[in-house]
Amino acid sequence: MSVFKTTKINERFKVEFRAEAFNLLNHRNFGVPDPITDDAFFGSFVGTYNNPGFSNAGSSRTYRLGMRLLF
Repeated sequence: MSVFKTTKINERFKVEFRAEAFNLLNHRNFGVPDPITDDAFFGSFVGTYNNPGFSNAGSSRTYRLGMRLLF
């Protein structure tokens, strides 16, 4: 989800303020399942949010703010 606001400074310049949110509702995003279940937990840390396994890590909620000068 993103929200932005463009404001004119003068005829030539504009400023854009931007706010972006990734995974806003904080849902788990699972990767491809591990086909070999024997090594799913071997040598890896199992967090409370991420999907267990090396390559199946879910992403957490992220916010990003930005400002851009347009001319």
